[in-house]
Amino acid sequence: MRIRADSHKTSAGKRSDLISALEEVEKNEKFHLKIQVPRETAEQAFRFLKEKGLPSRQGLALVVVYGLSDETAEELEKLRIERESVLGSLGKDYATSRFRAHELYEENSVLTRILRFMLKENRSLKKSLKKKGLGSCVPKDEWDNWSEATVDDYYQTYVFRSQQ
Repeated sequence: MRIRADSHKTSAGKRSDLISALEEVEKNEKFHLKIQVPRETAEQAFRFLKEKGLPSRQGLALVVVYGLSDETAEELEKLRIERESVLGSLGKDYATSRFRAHELYEENSVLTRILRFMLKENRSLKKSLKKKGLGSCVPKDEWDNWSEATVDDYYQTYVFRSQQ
């Protein structure tokens, strides 16, 4: 859209042309909707806009987008207090859980650092028991079949973790 001003027009005429041009642009960017609402709803909307200091033209679009609340101020205050109390307890629970998870992660890191030594010692003890004829007393464990790649995976997860 082009805005043209003739040189013989006054500044007031230029201003009105500019305003009408801007109104035309605004009109083309929006979808116009006609609805019928009860009078008290319209009055409530205009009262709300006036209280908030919003012009009715732009404010009505905001009311349509966000709606009007049916709750009274007391009900809203009760809901706010309830939300804050629930959020407070959730925050405490989250902080406690996160700290506990960190402690367990650090414990896993320490255990992983001594894992190779413990596996080697376990295998040598089982070997010596089998040599002495007590192999039937030794149970088969899942870590007996762990490869070096499995131990490396634990190291990557718990020891060489990326700093976050």
